[in-house]
Amino acid sequence: MINSIVIIESELQLRNFVQYVSKNSCSGYFDLIVRYNGVKDNDQRIDSSLQCHKNLFRKIYRFKAKRQNKFDFFCFLVKFYWMFFFPMKFGHVYVGDYRSKWMKILYKRNFEKVFFLDDGLATINFYNALNEGRISINNPFSLISNLGITSTDNVDVISLSSTKTTKKNMTPNVIFIGMGLVEGGYMSEIDYILAFKKVLNAFKDRTIEYIPHRVESTEKIEGFINDYSLIINKIDCPIEEYVINIDTCPELICSFYSTALINLANTVSGPEIISFVLNKSELHLDIRDKVMDVYSYFNAHKNIIVREI
Repeated sequence: MINSIVIIESELQLRNFVQYVSKNSCSGYFDLIVRYNGVKDNDQRIDSSLQCHKNLFRKIYRFKAKRQNKFDFFCFLVKFYWMFFFPMKFGHVYVGDYRSKWMKILYKRNFEKVFFLDDGLATINFYNALNEGRISINNPFSLISNLGITSTDNVDVISLSSTKTTKKNMTPNVIFIGMGLVEGGYMSEIDYILAFKKVLNAFKDRTIEYIPHRVESTEKIEGFINDYSLIINKIDCPIEEYVINIDTCPELICSFYSTALINLANTVSGPEIISFVLNKSELHLDIRDKVMDVYSYFNAHKNIIVREI
């Protein structure tokens, strides 16, 4: 019997762990560490998901730390000092975000095996970096993913297959999935607005339902409501669940390079899934190559249409 620790900081990471456990016979117990990042919608979604799945875990440890807040991180170290300064009692560790510094401190300890959970588009970059030898993991590891990637000589992939839902009742409308590019400092507000306006003009004869990202402010696009048939809909569940559960589905679902496009392309039949290509020069230098990696992945996906704006 193997005892494991699970470390997550988003509802997506938790959801992928739950999906993995539900599809595999995992003996032993799981302890969970949750880091809240102070973004209200993100933290509420984690708590909502935990209410449904808390029985999976023997213990749940929680702490709050905003990005780049050293005091919050120090408090975390004090609160969980036993994990750093005493022998670990866990055989496996499930890691929500391979990039997270506090998670690295934990998973680089002497675990029997490390499981990296699917974290959306970051998983594509991680997978490519592992295959190209740009990242190495000292412990035995596997990558749990529902993106359709496969095992290679360098990466063992555990695939999370999903059952497809067919949407039969369709409308000639559009869902646009927003992204927190401005709020994350990855793109200027002016460039984001101009890119989205091109999308609006491409579908000016249709009703567009804009579903913002959980960290996104909608103020930057609210000025378009009077000039276009634009509806801003702040949902309180993952976009994948929303699309599956609505009675009548729009014919087109689009975004720039959102993770949701992959998940919807893998789980929903009926609507066209479109990824609009952003101008590389308008993206922050740190993420340009990573975004281009994602567009290359989209191009190879049989259910995603990649289109210039």
